[in-house]
Amino acid sequence: MRTVTRKRSTAGRILRTVRQSVAFLYRYVRVLRYRPVGLLWMLGFPAAFYLITIATFIDFSAIPASYHGAVRATTALSYGIFGAVLVSLTTVSGGLVSDLEADRTGVYRSIGVSPAADLAGRVGSALCIAAVSVLVVIGVSLLTGATYTISVTAVPIVVVAFIGSVLPWIVIAYVVAISTKSKRYATLIAVSLALVSYFATGFNGTVPATFTADPAWLNVLPNTLSTRILIANTVAISDAAGAGLAPPALPTDWTAVGILVGYASVAVGILHAIGIKRLYNGRIGE
Repeated sequence: MRTVTRKRSTAGRILRTVRQSVAFLYRYVRVLRYRPVGLLWMLGFPAAFYLITIATFIDFSAIPASYHGAVRATTALSYGIFGAVLVSLTTVSGGLVSDLEADRTGVYRSIGVSPAADLAGRVGSALCIAAVSVLVVIGVSLLTGATYTISVTAVPIVVVAFIGSVLPWIVIAYVVAISTKSKRYATLIAVSLALVSYFATGFNGTVPATFTADPAWLNVLPNTLSTRILIANTVAISDAAGAGLAPPALPTDWTAVGILVGYASVAVGILHAIGIKRLYNGRIGE
């Protein structure tokens, strides 16, 4: 009898946490409607940057016509991941700082809200907004002639690559928010980190020639690895070197996916430590 009661109690807690997670996700997405200008800038900036790049910075006359669609697609994915990083950093850090300033975590503790639900809702909302950012750039790129090729078997890899590209930056957003406790500085630092990471790593690994370190690192660093995995699984490129994507060769084996899963796993562990144990039990913000 005790075993049955315990199982029901556990199931009830899980169901309650899931419901609270969905409620938090909805709250964190809904609050963005009060910042329409900022949201429009975050979603539109990568797409605008993409249009400027293909219009002024890429000399398509020097590229074989058969590569034009692929080059546009790789450029779009590069800016798409940049946008995902940008929105996840700014929305999570800005929202968390606001909650810390209002001591909402203290309120949540007092009414018995699950810390895991708060964390899941915040991470889930960041992933949703980041996905919209990527899709906006891809949508714009399709209008300019970008070509994508994706198989059913590649869909799980694409999903893992996307999640793996965002989770590490959510960790950084938490650290920035807790360290600065200032929305202004948190946003400034977040945007600066997104820009520096993008340009310093050869436009998220899509232009290896501009990367000053060993090119092999482009298949290791989280933001470049995820972008290059996405390209390898969504863009048909017979000659990566001819398209300016190599060396190194695009990551097509499961080792690369495993590395990205490892990054995501570490990120989840750190988020658990910061977002639950430290943020709630550590009484940050009080």
